[in-house]
Amino acid sequence: IPSEAPCHSDNIGDTIHYGVVVERLRATLAEQHFLLIEALAEHIARIVREEFGAPWVRVAVTKLGILPGVKKVGVQIERGHRPR
Repeated sequence: IPSEAPCHSDNIGDTIHYGVVVERLRATLAEQHFLLIEALAEHIARIVREEFGAPWVRVAVTKLGILPGVKKVGVQIERGHRPR
């Protein structure tokens, strides 16, 4: 979240509206194809930071059942400056 304000105000206008983020990401995935989950994770992180003002993000992307005998593979990235 961009600040501590929503923790005290309980007002959706003081934070990032996750529904809007999901809509934006769905639109991106409908338009753009990614070969690597690393590239997808980086793209998601950029959108959330640049378009929604998040100072720090952690993005995890997982693929299920793509390798024999392996349930899932994935990546997790962190971008920006984590508030202290």
